[in-house]
Amino acid sequence: MAEPEVPTESPVRPTAPVEGGRGRWRAALRRWYPHAPLLATLALCAAYVAYWFSLALDRYYSLNAAVYDLGIEMQGGWVFTQSGGWSSPLNYVESALYTPTRFLLSPVTATANYPALLLLQTVALASGAVAVYAIARFHIGGRLAPVLFAGAYLVYPSLAGLNWFDFHWEALFVPLFLFGYLCFLHARYRTALLLFAVGGLTTFPYIVMPGLFGALVGLEAVWPRLAQRGPVDRVRLRFGLLLVVVSVAFLLYQAANLSSFDVHQFLDLIAFRTTTHSTGGYPPLVLSNRALVMAIVLGPVIALPIFSPKWLVLLAPYAYLVLGSNYWAYDFPTILQTQYGALVIPIVFAASLEVLGRASRPPEPRSAPAPTGRPLRRTVSRLSRLPWKLPVRMTPRRALGVAATIAVLGLLLALVFQPYGPLNQVGPESFPVAATQHANLTLFHELSTLIGLIPRSNPYVLFQNDMPEALPRVLDYLQTPLVSSEIDWLNISVWDAIHDQFPLELFNGEVVQAQISYLIDNPQGPLFFAYATPGISMYYFVRAVYESGQYGVMGEASGMLLLQRGYLGPLVYYVPYEANFSARQLWSWSTGAPSLSAPITRSNFTNGRLWWGPYATLSPGGYEATIWLRSSDMSASNVLPVRITAEDGAVALASANISGTDFSATNTWQAFEIPFFLNDTMEDVQVATQNASWSGTISVDAVQLGQVSPAVNPLG
Repeated sequence: MAEPEVPTESPVRPTAPVEGGRGRWRAALRRWYPHAPLLATLALCAAYVAYWFSLALDRYYSLNAAVYDLGIEMQGGWVFTQSGGWSSPLNYVESALYTPTRFLLSPVTATANYPALLLLQTVALASGAVAVYAIARFHIGGRLAPVLFAGAYLVYPSLAGLNWFDFHWEALFVPLFLFGYLCFLHARYRTALLLFAVGGLTTFPYIVMPGLFGALVGLEAVWPRLAQRGPVDRVRLRFGLLLVVVSVAFLLYQAANLSSFDVHQFLDLIAFRTTTHSTGGYPPLVLSNRALVMAIVLGPVIALPIFSPKWLVLLAPYAYLVLGSNYWAYDFPTILQTQYGALVIPIVFAASLEVLGRASRPPEPRSAPAPTGRPLRRTVSRLSRLPWKLPVRMTPRRALGVAATIAVLGLLLALVFQPYGPLNQVGPESFPVAATQHANLTLFHELSTLIGLIPRSNPYVLFQNDMPEALPRVLDYLQTPLVSSEIDWLNISVWDAIHDQFPLELFNGEVVQAQISYLIDNPQGPLFFAYATPGISMYYFVRAVYESGQYGVMGEASGMLLLQRGYLGPLVYYVPYEANFSARQLWSWSTGAPSLSAPITRSNFTNGRLWWGPYATLSPGGYEATIWLRSSDMSASNVLPVRITAEDGAVALASANISGTDFSATNTWQAFEIPFFLNDTMEDVQVATQNASWSGTISVDAVQLGQVSPAVNPLG
């Protein structure tokens, strides 16, 4: 009887002693190392969101955002939740099908949360980098190359305009199309179909792009059969045909829900008949300018999309508009600061990565049977043999080199074409970032308080284009906001204000006699004097309304005026206007331009000037000008005449003669105060010197304007 075998024990390896914190760090690094490329991409996205959201908030709180387009986009979403169908489920479903993105974002627009809307847009655009990373992993693999492509996407020139120019629904087309294409690559066709459809419905007629993509996918599916090289890919053929059907159905549905004016305007645009009732036409098309636009579109990806017939077809609609339309928004550099790049961004990156992916595959055998059969099949077979691909095979090393080249090129272009680029301010496409970096939250709060005094249910409110905060609200006149500078007011006068009938031509060409129950202005805003052609600025509007005697002053804050028709009560809210203009902002006698240095000094002169300016715009009310002067000579013969005027000197407001004896000490700054009163809103208010004579040296350091009493209520 054999003895049972005794199992031998496997030798026990001695465990290495744990090296404390260092060992844990090494273990953590080994655990996270496989995910390092994705984490790096997410870090780039986080940096993008942090910068662009802060810039978007700065623009909003510094009152540099606009009704067109931030306000009307919020208005459109808000109207969707109010009238889209809480009361009518059928209308709600119809509205959701027409603009599904507004349905998905309705919790944001329903609360009129502008910062949340801007954050959502920034995050959505940043998420496109994750899709680009995943598409690059699918097509070319590797660890570093996908991260480089994601970074190149984030600094792509056309992407900046989507975040810079307020908010637009079509910005969501970029990530939705990219993620739809990613799902298509991984054969998740249902999800891809949903993402393509929702992305195409962000704005009319973007749904054409998914339809074109579906048609090209279907053609690719049957191409091997036509070229006598293989069977039909029936799964992709069904997907392509279904995407075409869905796209055509939604295109017709959107067109049916558009007004006849919108349809005609779109047809005019694609036919290049770009004349409108408000502009009388656009400047002639300059092909060299548009060629530059296309170079900036394809240059950052070293023109890779031209090596793919399929993606050239998808680029064709954008190229058609850029190279054929004389619409001003497609000109360089305007196109890089607006939303019109949304259509091309996902196409460029999906095309570039697919071209690299095709070049990474092993070459097909050169020997092939001679084409036979019907003429169509022979033609397709010959076309399939054309060398329409990169001239070299894309090995992993070469793919990494291409990715690095694109990333470096993107960074170089970002120096000029991005607002954070150090050369942006000297380039042709300068983002005015400086104007947004000093947001006055106090002024923003004051404006918001004035707007809050106006009932949201009142549609007859006139405001400036830089006041999106006035929306959303119930609107009459085909949902047209009553904005002073963006719609066509016809020859506004005091008579119109007296009778409360302001002739207004709507975007559909209809002329109505609009009513204005409230007017709110901001004379310090960048769009106070802006006007369309023909049109009218808020400056002319507020003067006509105030001079009519039919509107009372309901509130005033830092020069901003709130007028209500027939208001007889006291001021509900009042914050006096105060402004300090340093010598750098005054016009100097030596240069005839803003001094840019302080103080302004002059010695031993006769019948001359020391300064003039600051060309302020002030609302009605009582004011006091405080002038800070310093002199080395207190002689009685020294006389400095000061005149306060408005309307470029046409209206005299006050005057005073400052003598050397008015100084209490030499070489010491001293304040001189001059009161004055404005009975209307006036521009070009100056505190200026003229015909002065002074022995010794006299200097001015600043001029301060302060309000001491509010505007007089014409109805009070």
